[in-house]
Amino acid sequence: MKRLSLFFIFTLTWCTYVAGLEIQFTEIQWDKGVFSYRYSVDLNASKNQILKVLTSFEGYTALNKNILKSEVVRKYEENHIKRRITIKKCIIKFCFNLQLTEAVIVSKATIKSEIIANHSTFYEGNSFWEIRPLSPNKSIVNMTGSLKPKFWIPPIIGPFLMERIFIKEVSEIMKNVEALAKI
Repeated sequence: MKRLSLFFIFTLTWCTYVAGLEIQFTEIQWDKGVFSYRYSVDLNASKNQILKVLTSFEGYTALNKNILKSEVVRKYEENHIKRRITIKKCIIKFCFNLQLTEAVIVSKATIKSEIIANHSTFYEGNSFWEIRPLSPNKSIVNMTGSLKPKFWIPPIIGPFLMERIFIKEVSEIMKNVEALAKI
């Protein structure tokens, strides 16, 4: 068990170094078909700059190379929308598309979303993003959420792959959020 923990810590440190981000923590759990996560990262940008990038929903394709399309499907109110994101992911040589349709509510420092199951590749899911300023040009982004996929995840290797993919993809998104927030 100690070796596995050390391997995980090494892997997380390596991912942090490669991404060039100041990741505060990552916690990922797989339980009864539900993938839950917590992720916290410091970004060198103001809260308002980060929130502006994260709420430019049509621009999500610039945040990660695997996001094929991102669109606002319906606007209920100024801070309440329905959005759809299409993601293409390849693992080894097996490629598939993921569809996330979500109800999203934005406030001054948070983004909250709920999966709309009948239009998604997930039975259920949610996310909560909180952006807090640490200084005028530095903020912390905290994310929590869960996803219950409609597709099969292989028992032993699946959760490990999901964890690695999650850390890699979210770190790429955060790195690009930071870069776009500085523009």
